[in-house]
Amino acid sequence: MNIIKRLTENKFIKHVLLLVGGTVFAQGLVVLSSPILTRMYTPENFGILGIFISLISILSSVVSMKYELALPLTRNLKETINLFILNILLISILSFLFLLIFLLFGDYIFSLLGVYGYVDLLRWLIPLTLFFMGITINITYLFVKLNKFKNIASIKVNSTMVKVVSQLLLGTMPSSNFGLIAGDIFGRFLGAILSLYLVFNKSLNQIYIYILRNMCLLII
Repeated sequence: MNIIKRLTENKFIKHVLLLVGGTVFAQGLVVLSSPILTRMYTPENFGILGIFISLISILSSVVSMKYELALPLTRNLKETINLFILNILLISILSFLFLLIFLLFGDYIFSLLGVYGYVDLLRWLIPLTLFFMGITINITYLFVKLNKFKNIASIKVNSTMVKVVSQLLLGTMPSSNFGLIAGDIFGRFLGAILSLYLVFNKSLNQIYIYILRNMCLLII
């Protein structure tokens, strides 16, 4: 009992348990929902979802130029927030560039990948999803810097819950072929919104005031 108590009182162990617990719970939801989803959607739907996830996973590594990895290494709050703002600007610019690329060359790109359905939707949704993902990843590393590991676990669990529930609900509708991708996007959207909410929470008011002030200076 003493060993367990010491482990739970150790900050590093608590942080690890929070992250592991959140990840395990989120993955558990995905695993439990899989048998139901496979009966609601066709193999073709899962194939398009796989291509969609592969594309955004590859492009998301580019969308902020991996500058978010430097957030936990910053020396002070001013440096952290300046880098955070730079990352948000990069995410916005590159997401817009990807939108232009998909609008201009989307038909060619999707034909190479063997995707011929939902092309008009995907050319808009992929850049939008990249924007949501970029914000969430950027804020996740900000929370690592601030030791807000509970927030990271909360984002992971809640976004996965929304994704799974959306996919299940959309699967009950007559025209549910796009439900897997739509549910995935809903989950990522909620992850981005929840991330922003947690940043602008009262407990982090010093940070959001600093962010707003710096953003205003950039705009002016």
